[in-house]
Amino acid sequence: MEKCLLDGRIIYAMDVSKGYIDETEIREKSRERQLLCFDPECGQTVVFKRGEKRSAHFAHLPDHRQCDYDDYDRDTPDTWKEVKRNIYNHFKGNINAGLSVDMDVKIFPKHFTPILLKQSNNQQIAIEFGDKKTTSKTLTTLTNAYRKRNIEVEWVTVDDVGECRHEQDFYYIKRFQLNESKTHSAIVVDKGTQQFVIYALDQDTYNYQGADVIGISDHNIFSFQFPLDNLIFENINLSAIGFGQSFKDWKTQKTVALEGFIKQDELRRQARKQREEKIKRLKQERQQEGNIQRPKRKLVHIEQEEPFCLQKISIPRTYYPVTVKLHSAWTEKDFANKLKSAAHENVSAVKMLISKVYECDDNELAIFLQLYERAKTKERTPEIRKYLAVFEHVLEQAKKIES
Repeated sequence: MEKCLLDGRIIYAMDVSKGYIDETEIREKSRERQLLCFDPECGQTVVFKRGEKRSAHFAHLPDHRQCDYDDYDRDTPDTWKEVKRNIYNHFKGNINAGLSVDMDVKIFPKHFTPILLKQSNNQQIAIEFGDKKTTSKTLTTLTNAYRKRNIEVEWVTVDDVGECRHEQDFYYIKRFQLNESKTHSAIVVDKGTQQFVIYALDQDTYNYQGADVIGISDHNIFSFQFPLDNLIFENINLSAIGFGQSFKDWKTQKTVALEGFIKQDELRRQARKQREEKIKRLKQERQQEGNIQRPKRKLVHIEQEEPFCLQKISIPRTYYPVTVKLHSAWTEKDFANKLKSAAHENVSAVKMLISKVYECDDNELAIFLQLYERAKTKERTPEIRKYLAVFEHVLEQAKKIES
């Protein structure tokens, strides 16, 4: 247990261990059985203990009666106790005007609040600890109990810190904080390094024409790492120095990316509309000149009527934001099918290969180059020569577009 009573005064075990004289005095009082349990419903004798493996604490005598404080202390993991002491000492050493901090406060029957922060206007915030084993019943029951007493509660998760991009990737206690807390954020403390992280939920939507924009909407969790020294009590909530501005800047970047995507899409639509109007105008001019004959399909078939010339095939390039993925990922089979069509003098297949190689990621490029190396090892039949010519032309055109 963290604290006891001596002549009506509250004694903290971690404070006793800081000085040799204080520990000597408390050990003397302990031998004289003057230390009493802090739980007002217990009041039994306790003793002071401290070793090299276990930190300073108070404990009941072996024949003691049942005690709520003793039960709470035994059920609390050592990692939680370490985090609790660190947070308590942090706020105790950095108390602002009108703010007090206490530890192991019995507000409800059979339960102790690990840390309680109180302002001069009597506004209070309780800090509770949990991990992946904390049940929804515990979270809901305690949160509602605090709110009935007009006390805000902040659940701090003690666990390994990881990288998550979406709210649904978290387990329940973190999702509970992200959805139920006023700030839609969750504080996690790494149980190994004691590093703090705030995860914040971005509730804004980033869609265009009724659909979410890939690369923007699918990332709705912001993470902010900080040391304990930067933990602050702000607007009846736990926060960190610099967190608010960093979260705001991150959301601004997402908004700018969305605006860039919309602008580029509008430019593409405008270019397509201009092409369609030009085709329509050419048709009207031919009709006026008495040439009623019309192409069977689109103007692209006029190009196909010309002799196939691989060296003349290229594509124009329009800038797109890097967050936009224009093609789905290609497999080896996809590349092989397109290469086969291109080798059989399919102009559209050649253009699609050039576009794909320019925009593909490292995995897709490795597949394409592997097929190329494989083709170079084969006997140089007329068909293989056509394949190699397509490979080399596609790579050359993709580089020209990039430059």
